[in-house]
Amino acid sequence: MKSYAAQFLAKARENLAAANDSLARGQVNAATNRLYYAMYQAMLGCLHHVTGFRAPATNEHRVVLDTFHAAFVASGNVIDEATFRRVAELKNKRIQADYKPTSVTTAEIVPLFAAMVPAIDAIVDFAVRREELP
Repeated sequence: MKSYAAQFLAKARENLAAANDSLARGQVNAATNRLYYAMYQAMLGCLHHVTGFRAPATNEHRVVLDTFHAAFVASGNVIDEATFRRVAELKNKRIQADYKPTSVTTAEIVPLFAAMVPAIDAIVDFAVRREELP
């Protein structure tokens, strides 16, 4: 059985592929949702693999984001501050896509894809390089 971290890193990769597929089909709200969850799951998997962190039972995203920032962004280990700020922008777009009557536009999400795809890859790669995942 795969470890907790490996399962989340695999989900991050799966959701990134789904985000790309959704965007290619013009499903911008779905692409936004999947892109955000790819980032969130990459952060969660990396946090657990490197530090042992597990999301709280309430699965509050802010706790995961703040913990990831303290462990990997503030120290400059994985992604930089500017990229991390774009994660907050992506989170807001995901909320819009999921819960608001207005849709996210292609013009809004394409720049976030450009920033998030390499960041997600960097996070997953950083975790995997730390030690082999079971």
